Amino acid sequence: GGRVLPLSSTSLQMVVREPYKPKGDKFRLLKVVTKPDEVITIRSKMREGALFLDGPDVVVHPRFGDVIEFRPSSEPLSILGIASRKNGS
Repeated sequence: GGRVLPLSSTSLQMVVREPYKPKGDKFRLLKVVTKPDEVITIRSKMREGALFLDGPDVVVHPRFGDVIEFRPSSEPLSILGIASRKNGS
C-alpha cells in the first residue's frame, strides 16, 4: 500500500498495515513519507504488539511505553542486479 520511491531517495516510508484504534477515536496517521533526514518516532500503547520491518521475516515485539525511532542510514543502499547509471550509461 505504499508508494514506490526512487532508488536514490533518502526518504523513509511507513505504512500501518493493520491499524488499531479505540472505539470512537479516529485514525491519525496511516501512511507517511519523510523528508530527507527526518525521523519517524513511534510509542507503543499496547501490552503485546508486533512491528514487521520490510515484510514478515524481521519482527520486533515492543512493550507498552517503548519508543522506537526510524532514521535514514548513513550507509548507502546496495541493490544487487541493478546497474549504476553514472555518466549517462
